[in-house]
Amino acid sequence: TKLWNAARFAEMNDCRLTPGFDPKSVTLTANKWIVGETGRVREELDAVLTAYRFNDAANALYAFVWGRVCDWYVELSKVQLQNGNEQEVRATRRTLARVLETVLRLAHPLLPFITEELWQALAPIAGRKTHDSVMLAAYPQAQAERIDPESEDRVQQLKHLAYACRNLRGEMNLSPALRVPLLASGNSQALTRFAPYLKALCKLSEMQIVDEVPADASAPTAVVGETKLMLQVQIDLAVE
Repeated sequence: TKLWNAARFAEMNDCRLTPGFDPKSVTLTANKWIVGETGRVREELDAVLTAYRFNDAANALYAFVWGRVCDWYVELSKVQLQNGNEQEVRATRRTLARVLETVLRLAHPLLPFITEELWQALAPIAGRKTHDSVMLAAYPQAQAERIDPESEDRVQQLKHLAYACRNLRGEMNLSPALRVPLLASGNSQALTRFAPYLKALCKLSEMQIVDEVPADASAPTAVVGETKLMLQVQIDLAVE
């Protein structure tokens, strides 16, 4: 279901490989990260399939498709498609199209019917229209050179911040429909870069970056490394 929804999202947002566009001209962290993760899972699958460990192959592919492509990259790409300039939007569309068609080729030996169905929709927009069936497309090869440690570190930082903010919402039993403001202090350059993503991922009405988060016992706070987060929601101390 996750893979089906991701494919439909790519189709609805016209994610395709556009001619005359150099994807290296735009280096958004999320795009570099997912391309690197795709290269990493290719290496992992090569190793376990060579050893005939098909259960490990299924688990590795599941963790990649569910946990990294659908749960994270698709959500990050929504922010980039909405807030990016023309070049960034084109790069994101291209990246999502290429990653998803690669996923279909990786998953086809394990999920032959669903991958064939999705291939018919994704192959033309991903530049694979010469292949009438995913069975005729080459199996992806490992690409260790695509792994980008810097983008991995940045996305990991973003994940930690998002988890912390979501935990604060959960502790306060806030409705997912309720958007609340957030104060954040720490590395202002990194926080500015992460702000659009955190607003979308954590349902924030706004995110204000300050030099120092005020010491307020009546507001939920969290510390992630050198970053301090505070939801601007008042706590009823007596009830707590």
